[in-house]
Amino acid sequence: MAKEQSAEEPAGLAADWIGTVVDELAARLRDGDAQAEVIGDFVEMAILPVHGPDAARLIEFADVNLSEAAGRRANALVDAMTATDLRLTMWAIGDIAEQMGGFGERGMAFSMLLGINCIEEVDFTPISYVEDLIATNPYPGVQLRGLLEYRLTQVICDFWPSPFKAEDIMYPGESQIPALVYAQGLDTQTPVKFGEDVAELLPNSFYHEWSTEGHVIASRSPNSCPGDIAAAFLDDPSSEPNFACANDPYYTLPFEPVHEAFHDAQTE
Repeated sequence: MAKEQSAEEPAGLAADWIGTVVDELAARLRDGDAQAEVIGDFVEMAILPVHGPDAARLIEFADVNLSEAAGRRANALVDAMTATDLRLTMWAIGDIAEQMGGFGERGMAFSMLLGINCIEEVDFTPISYVEDLIATNPYPGVQLRGLLEYRLTQVICDFWPSPFKAEDIMYPGESQIPALVYAQGLDTQTPVKFGEDVAELLPNSFYHEWSTEGHVIASRSPNSCPGDIAAAFLDDPSSEPNFACANDPYYTLPFEPVHEAFHDAQTE
């Protein structure tokens, strides 16, 4: 799949660099290298775009993860790259990582997302905590990301380094800086409790729960209300935003009409 995706990239230095790396990793698999090690090197490539169009990162990756011959070829290509070529290379890496990871947005491949979540969250979130969150969540949508998927995520995260200890990262952060905290009742990735906990530690925060909405509401809600509120807050963080538009019926879960429709269907 990675080879097919790299073949679709426009001809040029970026495509040549991608081809050099993918051919090298594929050859290692054919030669019997441990699959886990090859996957680990592929993941190292997949998260390179997180650092921006940085030539030094590409060179370091080649020096560490490729054979001497392939590394020389890859680095010669980097030496000839312009700033535009570097950006195209990072975009190409993102395209391949997206296809391999199955995530739905260019520039946010699943492997990149896990590169953050594994290091900062999964290592310090035991399965018992996830079980409690699912048991207390009032909406069935959370089952879309249930225990089986979380256990799979834990297995995947074993490929990532663990640079932090729990005490380095798992402590409450308190601040007097004004903040706007959104929680979404139908968010299958960030439970409402996370937002509530954060708001409690930020005395100058403004908290609102959107019971009908899912992940990243400020930019993804079909109704512009959440984004408008966020924009107004950023213009004047010291004043409480006007949440009037959040009272629109659009943001009310229609449980009763759904129940009535189900009842009518059962009696027909």
